[in-house]
Amino acid sequence: MLDREYEDEHRIFLQNIMNQGFLDSADVHQVLEDSLRAVDLPVPEDRKQRGDVLLKIIQQINEKIKPLNLVIRKGVDEEDGTNYFMLVNLTQRTDDHLSAVQSYYSKVELEYLELLADDIITEEDRCIPSSAALKLAYDVEESEGVKFPPSQAEKCINKFMKGGWLKMLDSGYLSLGVRFIGEMEDWIREMLEGNVDKCKICFKMVVRGVHCSCDLVYHRYCAEKIAKVSHDIFKCLDCKEVVDFKDSGNKGGGLGSGRGRGAHESYKTPNGYKRKAVSDEESTEDEEEEGVGEFTQQGTYVQVTSDSSSSEEPDK
Repeated sequence: MLDREYEDEHRIFLQNIMNQGFLDSADVHQVLEDSLRAVDLPVPEDRKQRGDVLLKIIQQINEKIKPLNLVIRKGVDEEDGTNYFMLVNLTQRTDDHLSAVQSYYSKVELEYLELLADDIITEEDRCIPSSAALKLAYDVEESEGVKFPPSQAEKCINKFMKGGWLKMLDSGYLSLGVRFIGEMEDWIREMLEGNVDKCKICFKMVVRGVHCSCDLVYHRYCAEKIAKVSHDIFKCLDCKEVVDFKDSGNKGGGLGSGRGRGAHESYKTPNGYKRKAVSDEESTEDEEEEGVGEFTQQGTYVQVTSDSSSSEEPDK
């Protein structure tokens, strides 16, 4: 199966990604299974083999859509470590950053998203209460004399969350979503005037992380991985102080929320796939998926490439 060129299963897979735009790991594996079954190809039962097939298909699709300035990327949620896959537009950014990235949101919606992102990124905790988010609707310029009401703002927020641009934390605070962080890293660096934190473990940009008293910062999921083999204790790699990675003190409780709702309950994802509750043993799928192939890291994003000889190096 790995020696097949660009065939119908690739077209079906790409069509699903284009339709959904943003899929978590479980959803993308379901799309892979559906794509293979649609052309009567066997679905590997072994997780490693299934990961290899997924990697190969994405690499081949990326080669095909590269001339269109599109790429399928894999991103990692900063807080719970969940893997996501999304179709990204690589069109050269302009001063109007968001409109260059997203063409299917209206001008008013993009203006509102930028207002939200601006307030979120300039807050010390990188999150704002939902009430403050709704009030920002009054700052949106009128479109053809029509005001942007809070009721419409609430619909927009839900739309942004579904697309991975925003994320709702446990107690009603909004933070930037994995898709926004991945696609808008340059904008984030510009807003923070280059003063961005980097995780001491993976050396990638951190927007919301776990802070040690010595000022080092870690992704919560990076700290959690180390803690799993250290009796659920994480010590700073520099000063060796015990760091509470389950509760960093940030508003919204996002850093103390375990592995997220997927590990605790059954629910239907925004894209329609049914997610079953998982046990502690099953919840390691996202971690094991890191071994599906070699990736070129970009911020908290991981871009699937056809060059399997690349290696990860800390950002300079």
